Amino acid sequence: MLLSKELFNKNEEIIDFLKYVIRTEYKEYVMASRTLIVARTVRLIEELSDKDYLDCKKRLYKYIDSKIINPNKKNIFDGWL
Repeated sequence: MLLSKELFNKNEEIIDFLKYVIRTEYKEYVMASRTLIVARTVRLIEELSDKDYLDCKKRLYKYIDSKIINPNKKNIFDGWL
């Protein structure tokens, strides 16, 4: 998802996603590169406990659900759930 230009046109749009779902923030130099963002996020997810991982997963579903305005209409989140 983080690499998708359809979901996140600019890297700044990823900041709110990371704050809500992963509950983390990265320094400015990390946010300048999507590959760095993905690398850091993958490392962070690997270190999560099972409970924290499930909490992140629930927040991810809520985040996606909040972005779907009209569920009957095709949107950019189709196929991600």
